Amino acid sequence: MEKLSVDLQLQPPHMTNTSEPTPSKKLGRGKAWKDDESVNLARSVGMTGFDSIHGADQKAAPYWSKIYVAFVELSGSTDRTEKAIRNQWGKIQAQINLFIGVHATIVAVERSGWVPDDYINASLDLYKRMH
Repeated sequence: MEKLSVDLQLQPPHMTNTSEPTPSKKLGRGKAWKDDESVNLARSVGMTGFDSIHGADQKAAPYWSKIYVAFVELSGSTDRTEKAIRNQWGKIQAQINLFIGVHATIVAVERSGWVPDDYINASLDLYKRMH
């Protein structure tokens, strides 16, 4: 037996508003992050995370709100949501952690005549080759 479906429309077809999104439409990905936006985000996290008054004992919601405000002030744009900022920071932080591992490997071996910049440059070279 064939099932019948009933379409209950509250408005006649000629009166429906097609400009409003329907619940079935999915949101796409946001626009790609530019390098300067990522730098501004890193600066915002740094300014907020190293706040001498609150330090590391900040709750998540106020912490990310402060980062968002700092990001908007630095970038002059509100194109990004707080959630987008948290997600992007997660990606940046993962790469920072990888670099820290590479750098730890490089500095573990003392090299005669090397200054700190030599270790940083060697770490950057190795990181770029690996990733």
